[in-house]
Amino acid sequence: MGPPRKIYIDSRFRNAGGSSSDFQVTLAQSIEVPENTVAFVDSCHVPNVFTSIHGKNRKLYLAEYVSSSATAYKTVQLSEGSYNGVTLASELKSRLDANTQTSATFTVVYQESTGQLTVSSTVSFKFLTEEEAKSLHGSGGLTSYVPNQTAYAVIGWPEETMTLAGTHALSGMINVQPHSTLFLCSSDFGGLAGSLGPRGETNIIRRIVIDKPFGTTVHDLHGLMVDYVNCSGHQLNTLSFSLRDAYGNLVDLKGHNFSFSICLVEKTFL
Repeated sequence: MGPPRKIYIDSRFRNAGGSSSDFQVTLAQSIEVPENTVAFVDSCHVPNVFTSIHGKNRKLYLAEYVSSSATAYKTVQLSEGSYNGVTLASELKSRLDANTQTSATFTVVYQESTGQLTVSSTVSFKFLTEEEAKSLHGSGGLTSYVPNQTAYAVIGWPEETMTLAGTHALSGMINVQPHSTLFLCSSDFGGLAGSLGPRGETNIIRRIVIDKPFGTTVHDLHGLMVDYVNCSGHQLNTLSFSLRDAYGNLVDLKGHNFSFSICLVEKTFL
């Protein structure tokens, strides 16, 4: 009797320690993979608990006109949550009004036909690009700057240079879906040279497309016969897995778990 041909992994049954998106699992029996055998990662089930705004994309950097010789700077944080165009516009107005340093009143309008926002204020203002915020942090008057955690992609501003003005029509379309793709990674399952990720990673064993709305479960099935993991001759015992976004960050499953299956197939069948 040969080794099992199918392995089911569920983060609920991980080893002690780790988290539901970064864990180790020890198989019930050690598996010696025959030579000339490859693996397919299939039937990935991931709960879509990913909010539009979360801890790593909630910041906006605001500059407001005070006088011809003074500009006020402020870090604005949007509230974590899942949004549509109308509720995002309402949240943006609420946060801008609450954080103005000039007693200004903001108006934010969502254009449903274009998916874009227009932001107006009773004083001249602008959003600061990442580079501008970085240069103004500390002695420049801006506080609470954190690299690479802006909400600009969500509100539809591609960080084009802005000048102080009373109204800004943001040129990009809002994006309330935080992830279109996630990556299942492993440093000890398969070879580390079998893939090349968007940031140069070599430990990606599966791309998972997030094509279901917030609050539902993604069922991503294997699609291509050439999308395999080379594990020929390997000994499978304790395996490590992590679920990451396009920037390499571990995703927060908010107490939920995910699962997938591994199918071992003789390469001659491909």
